[in-house]
Amino acid sequence: MSWEAQEEIERLRGELAAARAKILELEKVVDQDPLVPLLNRRAFERELDRAISFCRRYDAEACLVFIDLRHFKQINDTYGHAVGDAALIHVAELLRNSVRLSDTIGRLGGDEFGVILMQTDLDAGRMGAARLVSILEQNPLAVAGETIAIHASAGVAQVHDAIKADAVIVTADHAMYDSRLAEAI
Repeated sequence: MSWEAQEEIERLRGELAAARAKILELEKVVDQDPLVPLLNRRAFERELDRAISFCRRYDAEACLVFIDLRHFKQINDTYGHAVGDAALIHVAELLRNSVRLSDTIGRLGGDEFGVILMQTDLDAGRMGAARLVSILEQNPLAVAGETIAIHASAGVAQVHDAIKADAVIVTADHAMYDSRLAEAI
């Protein structure tokens, strides 16, 4: 092989390595929420579909915790959207620090978050949801000398009974609203 051919092969290898690195970077950007350091809804639903498949194949259990921040609009209206964004980032960090590495967290939209608790039955999922809500409510956001309370509600759905991610999300969302109604009584 000539020197020029070897040089061309090395140049192409370098371009290929750079392209692969760029693809990995873009895959991360496509899956990450633009504001908080969590999966976006599309990536979270993909991971939820994987959890459903895993549970079916291995007869395992998992739960989806649907978390909704209550009175979040008041934070934006009172303190501004920058503080609202800081509150979302604060919640994301609290959630990330409060679950196992085998669990998956995503921002489903606005002030809604999802957590997939692997190897967790419904009772343990409910306890986990209550623990996460307690953590959020016991750790207010501190901004510019002010303490801003975080209020949340959570609903839980079993993953292994589901067919598709969107159905599990709807079930957990309904459970969250049911829990809010129970709190109001």
